[in-house]
Amino acid sequence: MASISTSRPGRHEFLSPEGLRADGRRQAEIRRLACSLDTVDGSADGAASVAQGNTRVAAYVHGPQDASGSNRKMAHDRAVVVCEISMVPFALGEWKPRGHSDRMLAELAAMVESVFEPLVLTHLYPGSQILIQLRVMQVDGGLRCVCINAATLALIDAGIAMRDYACTCTVGHVQGTLLLDVSAVEDGAGAELTVTYLPKMGRVALTHLSAAIPAVMLDGMLELAIGGCKQVYDALDGHVREHMWQMASGHRGGQGGTSAL
Repeated sequence: MASISTSRPGRHEFLSPEGLRADGRRQAEIRRLACSLDTVDGSADGAASVAQGNTRVAAYVHGPQDASGSNRKMAHDRAVVVCEISMVPFALGEWKPRGHSDRMLAELAAMVESVFEPLVLTHLYPGSQILIQLRVMQVDGGLRCVCINAATLALIDAGIAMRDYACTCTVGHVQGTLLLDVSAVEDGAGAELTVTYLPKMGRVALTHLSAAIPAVMLDGMLELAIGGCKQVYDALDGHVREHMWQMASGHRGGQGGTSAL
């Protein structure tokens, strides 16, 4: 495993003498990940919500659907994956309305599309559009991660065929220490590496580095991030399997199929 402490100066600002962070986690632990599938939304084909620590995102998937009214360039032999992101005004802790054209949200939407366009089996849905709508409810670090993790669950809930889960986690390089799944305070104190990992394929699908760091640090950060992604996969897959079991039990008992985790 990668060394997660690279120097002593400033280390105790984010770690107690016992090696614990402000929220009680150790350096290589992800935040508590709470998920639900089939969130109530009658207009969506699939829905999910993910809370990773205090960062919360709701995801809705529409499609495959007719793309005739879309302003995106469509393809006759495959589906096109489109992402739209909105944010509630108080998501960042202060009143700041953001629309779809907001630069930060537009860049994040493009990142989500770049992850799922090759991951979805788009050739099964020719000439259609798969729309992923993300609603950011609260932000406390790791927003890219939670958006991608929530989109993964919503696509699964919609029954969209995919090659693998897209599991995403961050590593922060904070005053010489590597911290997994950083909060907003930790993120603001150093560089952050975001990694999307495909656990069944054993492949990295996305990396995003927020600031320059020494090249010698990258391997350790990537190794730690992949370990975090595997923790995320265990949590997401566990929720999916539990949801499927509850759905099957409900049908066997003559009950409705909807259940929230």
